[in-house]
Amino acid sequence: MTDQSGIFVTGAGGFIGRAIIDQAVLENRRIFAGLRQFKPVPAGVTAVEIGDLGTIGDLFGGGFQDVAGQCDVVIHAAGLAHRYGPDPAALNRVNVEAARRLALLSVRHGVRRFILISSASVYGKSRADILSERSEVAPDDDYAASKWAAEQAVCAALAGTATQLCVIRPAAVIGPGGAGNIPRLIGLIRRGVPLPFAAIDNRRAFVALSDVAALIMRAATCAAPPACVMAAHPVPISTPDLIRALASGLGRNPRLFRCPPILLSGAARLLGRSGLWRSLSGQFVVDPDCATTLLHFEFKTSVPDALALTARGFS
Repeated sequence: MTDQSGIFVTGAGGFIGRAIIDQAVLENRRIFAGLRQFKPVPAGVTAVEIGDLGTIGDLFGGGFQDVAGQCDVVIHAAGLAHRYGPDPAALNRVNVEAARRLALLSVRHGVRRFILISSASVYGKSRADILSERSEVAPDDDYAASKWAAEQAVCAALAGTATQLCVIRPAAVIGPGGAGNIPRLIGLIRRGVPLPFAAIDNRRAFVALSDVAALIMRAATCAAPPACVMAAHPVPISTPDLIRALASGLGRNPRLFRCPPILLSGAARLLGRSGLWRSLSGQFVVDPDCATTLLHFEFKTSVPDALALTARGFS
């Protein structure tokens, strides 16, 4: 009889995927690491080459299907991120179509649970309300729209089957090797650039990389996970305090000064960076009650500690 206790992780060479693999090794799980091309993996992990998700054709042919019969759970963490630019066709091909096809293959091979790593960006960059899994989605860029479309496509693919779906929507993830605004701010702080953000009065949700990986593994291995889980530390942080935490990790002076936010907003609009401004200045507060209550999960790393650790990793 085939042992179907394995966990297959796509995107195992990526930012979140690597952390999932590390967490699974700590938990002594049987892991198959889905990689675009072979590379070294931790001891006890089986590397599986799955190719480029952007290639149309027999997607996941060979690699995944060779081991699918040994897998009880699939964690789909692969995909294109913001940094690849506004290419809706590529985002649809990789983030939506690849997820849908993998879900269909999972059903075909009798996978019991499919964990889809989505994003809290499906709610937009800034919201006045406190967000939960029940909040109305409102993606406001092509990347967020692709993540929401992937959720819908996978849900449709698994409807009426025996394969359970759990969607994880992380807030902005903090950790060494990440992309986005955090590395940009670290670079500015290291160069001693004065930052005009001291007057911003906001609260934004974040989650440490180690915590999101542990939460994903909890959803993968618990008896019955919720259909959707927000991943965010329960204590948000303001943009000025975020900068101070990064500066503390670097051992630098943050050099914050006050500038009227209305002037910064206008400048961002003139430069075509309104989205960036909303992600720096807007409210984005998440209630992680589903994770803490239904999954009995504890977010162990505070946002300031995660920021300081990330900054030290860049120094």
